[in-house]
Amino acid sequence: MKLPKILIGAIIAGIAVQTLPSCSKDSDLTPQQKEAKKKEEEKKRNMDNCPACGMG
Repeated sequence: MKLPKILIGAIIAGIAVQTLPSCSKDSDLTPQQKEAKKKEEEKKRNMDNCPACGMG
């Protein structure tokens, strides 16, 4: 089975481009960053009493 060189090159390029973004770990957070983010989100929460029942 003969495949044209252009087709083989396109297949290899497609595989290479597809796997490159999957190897990036920029969005991974360290445990310290996760803890800091969790504390920041807790500060954003409104801790006032509930207007409906008054229980908070």
